[in-house]
Amino acid sequence: MAAPQRVMQQVSPIVAMNGVSSALHLGTHCLQRAATPAFACLIKEQVAARTAAAVQLLNAPAVRPYLASLTPDSLHTWSNLQRICEVEETNARELPDVKANASNLQQFLDALQGLSSRRDILAMLLTMTSRESIGSAQQSNEACALGDEWQSAFLATRMKWHMLQEDFLHICSGTTPVVDPQSDVIALVEEAALSIHEMCVGEFGVSPNVEIETNCNELLCCGIPEQIRYIIAELMKNASVASVQSGNLNDPIKVSIVSTGESRPSATVSSEAASDSFSVTIVDSAGGVPPMALQNMWRLGWSGHSTQRRIAGFGVGLPLAGIYAGLFGGGVTATPTEAGASPGTMFTLTHPIVGIESLR
Repeated sequence: MAAPQRVMQQVSPIVAMNGVSSALHLGTHCLQRAATPAFACLIKEQVAARTAAAVQLLNAPAVRPYLASLTPDSLHTWSNLQRICEVEETNARELPDVKANASNLQQFLDALQGLSSRRDILAMLLTMTSRESIGSAQQSNEACALGDEWQSAFLATRMKWHMLQEDFLHICSGTTPVVDPQSDVIALVEEAALSIHEMCVGEFGVSPNVEIETNCNELLCCGIPEQIRYIIAELMKNASVASVQSGNLNDPIKVSIVSTGESRPSATVSSEAASDSFSVTIVDSAGGVPPMALQNMWRLGWSGHSTQRRIAGFGVGLPLAGIYAGLFGGGVTATPTEAGASPGTMFTLTHPIVGIESLR
């Protein structure tokens, strides 16, 4: 039997192009000591730097071969890229103006709220652009790979920048923080399983059974609950859809939650990678994933489904899950399984107990 293939979503080397380097972790754990003008100014500097980095990333020389590979027939692709640039340039124009007037805190807060309202537009445009470029037969493999790197780097930059904005808004105006140093992993897995069960029943009328086991009674981590839940839900969704479409509802989807060390954060801030981590493994018996699909499933805009429906076919879920996992030093893998009579796929999320968010 051939060795199982393993595909891991990694942060692209092109991320280094954005020119911002910091090992700060700006999460909830900092906020009790962070409500100071000095710390607020630090975040303002980082937000402005991230804006400049996003614009620089859009215009980086290494990206030009990818953009040049888009044919004139791809009018929608060009239009989407132009609109992305326009949104980023608007952000870049607004922030330096309010940053120069450090005494006007409300003006800066208003600007951040305006930037937040544009995030959904950027995500939609980038996904549409990715789908069209993947569908272009005239792109070389090199151009496609470069495009994938650029898109992953762009999204990772946007997500890290968003975290800075939310931290600043929490410090200054009391909004809900995004980072929770006591994120309940077991509860998040159960919530994700329930949401996907309801989605499958609503879409197909049936849903596979899910069995959850763990080696600990309690598992807490320092991370973003919304993102952890999203990652787990996307992995469960792929396993559930595959199980329903394969017709194999006899074998349950098996979910295993394992902690490799402490089952709760022993510290609330860390400047280097921690050895303690947890993993969530999701195994289906849906027949397995073709090797080509195993490679492409991490590409933004790629989907193994020929039609779009609410639960699948958009090519967004797994790529974003991989990027989310990488933000705190974790990762997502997909591995074919051949044990027993029913082959399938094993998805694994790994995440440190104390997450590290590097602003690079």
